[in-house]
Amino acid sequence: MGTYEPISTPKTFALGSLSNYAPGASNEESDGSFGPECSQSLNQPMRPILAIILFVFVANLAPIQAQPKAEQNDPFQHPFANPVDKPGLPRVLIVGDSISIGYTPRVRRLLDGVANVHRPKTNCRWSAYGDENIEEWVGDSKWDVIHFNFGLWDWYGWRQDVKATPESYAKCLESIILKIRKKSDAKLIFGITTPPCIVEERNAHIVVSEDRAKEFNRAARAVMEKHKVGINNLYDLIIKRRAELQRAENDVHYNDQGRDILAQRVASRIRRELGKKTAKAATSDKPIRSAASAGTEQAPGRPNFVFFLVDDLGRQDLGCYGSSFHETPRVDQLAKEGVRFTDAYAASLVC
Repeated sequence: MGTYEPISTPKTFALGSLSNYAPGASNEESDGSFGPECSQSLNQPMRPILAIILFVFVANLAPIQAQPKAEQNDPFQHPFANPVDKPGLPRVLIVGDSISIGYTPRVRRLLDGVANVHRPKTNCRWSAYGDENIEEWVGDSKWDVIHFNFGLWDWYGWRQDVKATPESYAKCLESIILKIRKKSDAKLIFGITTPPCIVEERNAHIVVSEDRAKEFNRAARAVMEKHKVGINNLYDLIIKRRAELQRAENDVHYNDQGRDILAQRVASRIRRELGKKTAKAATSDKPIRSAASAGTEQAPGRPNFVFFLVDDLGRQDLGCYGSSFHETPRVDQLAKEGVRFTDAYAASLVC
């Protein structure tokens, strides 16, 4: 190693802002040096040392900056990172404000392998804003279930020149439903808005009372009942646990436990609606096809058989086994297209 000359007189350097530094460019290519004091005080031999220090500093920043980009592409981490659809699974759209943004990645995790869960890549804000944009958010995609919510922005009036009333809120919700149904035959679920915070909200600087919130919620319920839209009551789920689950008494948003609880409720409600759609399809008048006849139409990686376990069902209770009393046409059709056991041995005929 070489030797270093001791510096007899300490020098003070005033470095310019690192925001002026352009990685990969010389000082002159960025903004013309690190500041006038620096250019006067630095002697020539020390410039390479400073350049090495800055290079190491910027190089160490690179992995820190790259980390969020990886997370932004992960649908289980970032709400706006919509998944690549898995073939054969139903498609779900979540529409809502920052509360739904908070629980969307968790809902995706809970419904992984059950449904492809998407959302608009934005905060959907208040009901009038939703009415203006809902057709774009729904788009031309095929949706099986749409879970939507508006309310908090209407209550607090954030960024609104004209504040919402229960009447204007109901009118916008009705328009949103009609617009969705013109574009999609999805099953609709409306999430009754989560409660206001306990004290004066930190940004709007107003208190929304429980009575005021319930007035808006009653208006929403009336619209949903009129149009036969399913309801997911997130208000009652949280109201008695606000102090525990909200981030602060002046904040409408939720901590991790609160987000988990909301996600579990939303995922459970979506599962239920998907189950109803599946049951409805199974009881339609369309002919039942066996897994063998479906062939290549089976979703990749999914089983091509269904196992029924029925308690206390006697052999003589099915038409395919000779019953003339019980009518079991669909089971009989399954037996006709599939495999039927005709010989078996039991130690006892008594259950």
